[in-house]
Amino acid sequence: MKEYKYNEWRNIAEELHSVRDTQEFFFRFPLAGKTIRNILILGHDYSRYDCALEYIWEKYCEEYNVPEEIYELHNDVSKIDPSAIPDDFADKRIVQLDEPFILEFTDGQRMELESSIFDNEILITFNEILGNAEADINYNNIDGNVIFSNCLGRTINEVRFVPNQPCGIVPNSDDEELIPEIVFVLDNNLELHINGWLDFFEIWVSRINEDDIVPILWKELKKGIRV
Repeated sequence: MKEYKYNEWRNIAEELHSVRDTQEFFFRFPLAGKTIRNILILGHDYSRYDCALEYIWEKYCEEYNVPEEIYELHNDVSKIDPSAIPDDFADKRIVQLDEPFILEFTDGQRMELESSIFDNEILITFNEILGNAEADINYNNIDGNVIFSNCLGRTINEVRFVPNQPCGIVPNSDDEELIPEIVFVLDNNLELHINGWLDFFEIWVSRINEDDIVPILWKELKKGIRV
């Protein structure tokens, strides 16, 4: 694609609709042994509201029990002083997206992917979106290379596919097989997870065979916040 447009990308992406579809795709395009150079987020991280700094400020104020008049600064982001947030304040390495994200490997290949349980589909392409592409649906508010910095330079040892269970709020989920959660097992005992939920999808990092999401400290995260 010369210029990234979301609907145009959807039209050329391969559609996967089941665990078997997904397994067969990654059998044809194996990623084990590839090393991650960049993780690019095109669109908006909805887990951090309209403004990622506003989200962090609210979390900080609630956790540290700051006075109400300080908390109310979130209504006007221009009045928030990021330096007031302690460097050791911890957030989580997770995002919620509705545009594809890009895994760029050291061999120059790029994988573009999004997932939606509501549509029961994973959309995926290789080398169709340029590494300098910008968001089409909504503005970008987080740097993928910062929020997922602990995955950069790491090699994928294995790709796992975890079946999703039926969910009553998703149409026909009791009657058809759902797309799986995709898990990239990395060589530093971390896992990079991608899973659809409703009409967006989540990406997060955990330690191998653990459920808890790995934290990221504010001293690092603040480098990736885009107001």
